[in-house]
Amino acid sequence: MFRFFLISSLFLLSACSSPRYIGIDSYELLTNSELDPQFIERFTIITSVVDNEIPVLCRQLAEQSFQTYSASFLVFTCAKRWLSLDLTDEQAAEAILLFNQSLEPLVRLALSDTHTQPINFKVRIDRSSYDYKVFDNINFSSDVRSLDAFTTTTPNDTSVGVALVGQRANNGENLDKFYPQEGVFRPLAAMPLSLDVSNPNLPVLNLELKRPHNSFWRSGSRLYPVVNDLATSYLLLAEAAKIGEYELTGLFLSDQVEDKLGIYAIEQIVPHKIPILMIHGLNSSPMIWRRLSWALSSDPKLAERYQIWHAFYPSGPPPFYSAMLLKSKLAELKSELNFPSESLVNNEMWIIGHSMGGIISRLFVVNSGMHLWDRTFSVGPDDLGLYEDDVEAFKEIFLITPERNVKGVVFIETPHKGSAISERFFARVASAIIRLPISMRELFSSIWKGGVEKFVKPEMKPYMTRTGPDSVRVLSPQHPLIQELSKLHPVVPFFSVVGNNNPATCSDVLNCPDMTDGVVEYSSAHMKNAQQEVVVHSAHNAYQSPEAIEFILEILAGSISND
Repeated sequence: MFRFFLISSLFLLSACSSPRYIGIDSYELLTNSELDPQFIERFTIITSVVDNEIPVLCRQLAEQSFQTYSASFLVFTCAKRWLSLDLTDEQAAEAILLFNQSLEPLVRLALSDTHTQPINFKVRIDRSSYDYKVFDNINFSSDVRSLDAFTTTTPNDTSVGVALVGQRANNGENLDKFYPQEGVFRPLAAMPLSLDVSNPNLPVLNLELKRPHNSFWRSGSRLYPVVNDLATSYLLLAEAAKIGEYELTGLFLSDQVEDKLGIYAIEQIVPHKIPILMIHGLNSSPMIWRRLSWALSSDPKLAERYQIWHAFYPSGPPPFYSAMLLKSKLAELKSELNFPSESLVNNEMWIIGHSMGGIISRLFVVNSGMHLWDRTFSVGPDDLGLYEDDVEAFKEIFLITPERNVKGVVFIETPHKGSAISERFFARVASAIIRLPISMRELFSSIWKGGVEKFVKPEMKPYMTRTGPDSVRVLSPQHPLIQELSKLHPVVPFFSVVGNNNPATCSDVLNCPDMTDGVVEYSSAHMKNAQQEVVVHSAHNAYQSPEAIEFILEILAGSISND
């Protein structure tokens, strides 16, 4: 019974993510027909017919279905020629659909190690290229089926090629340190390289795999964008991710997952895209950002402009301590980037934080001066009498300066003035069994050596124990630093998403001042002077609310248009 109540309390205090997200559909390779005496005749017609007959011919071939590789090859050859003509957008969309549908079985054939080549033609893929050799596994995007209706991939009718996802192990070296430990997932595109008809009786289609970022394929006088499926790449990463398993451990046994703390890019880090740093909350993980990350990745304009970075940190320590560590990780990441100083990745950033992650986000964009320090200590840093390293650590925790180049912040269900949930009995029990990291315990225990505790102000002494404060206690509305932080105004534009768990009877905060998402009251989540605020139906999980996600996408799109 005790365990039940404890877990119930934790669910109230935290966000939780669901476990599995996709299914992988099986695909049966097409049959290899015997020698088709009409194949060469049809192929010759496709390559020699006058241009204005190509659309009708392609449609006729497509009506015969793609049950054999020969049929797919003929439709592909026709569609490829169709795309070289001067087309309207509507005609191009029809030709692209046939091109992609007929190309996919040919790519599967080329990548198969077991299927024999057709008699009428050959399909080859360049297996010596870097983009082929670097990946351990290659998946077809069309085989990936989302189990969440929100993240159902819709095809991009304006792009050409077969969307693939390459997967390789994380080697832990160089920039791999800043990619998810479960592996590196990258979108690939399979494209025609050449069609060799030097032997008219045995045409050969040569294919290539390529990184499709900002790539175009020329056909005739027209450039077509190459398919770049970042969204499915992310879904495969989310399916493989183990980080969600560390949510409870990160709260109660923080020292066991301290080595996992970091900032992880879910796509290739590039110089010309603005990072969006997403910070989860208490007893949580980056898995809560699955819907938002997918939505950003599947929007071509936003995906071209932004790159997504996920923060993970053990949530047992207080937000002030975690903010210090994440700032250090951010500095480490940027120091490893060998990009020009004027690159967007070095000069702009957005931050999105949920719940306690919103408190951490706020600590990235405020200037505390001496306010937090003076609320904690009765003397300045130089008079504490601690070792220099300990003094510097406390200065990083209590003397907050805003991160350079942050462009804006989105707070999601953030308890700026604390949460009354943290005052409840079972929350206090949870607080009592949280084991903080050794490094943090050693830092805070230094206060109690040599009489330094006499400089801790009385209202802070209950929190500045020998083992240090934990996150649950710090989120109390009575905590002096939460009270002080709520007075510090962000130095960048900020936006608020507020949750309401009872919209049927409590739709207007003016008539319902006790509005809450079940964890954070409106009065705590609301911030004066926000650029915009939206209230969504949520039980403290607005990170997955379609309305909240649309709100965030509009903010980011508006930021692009204002540049």
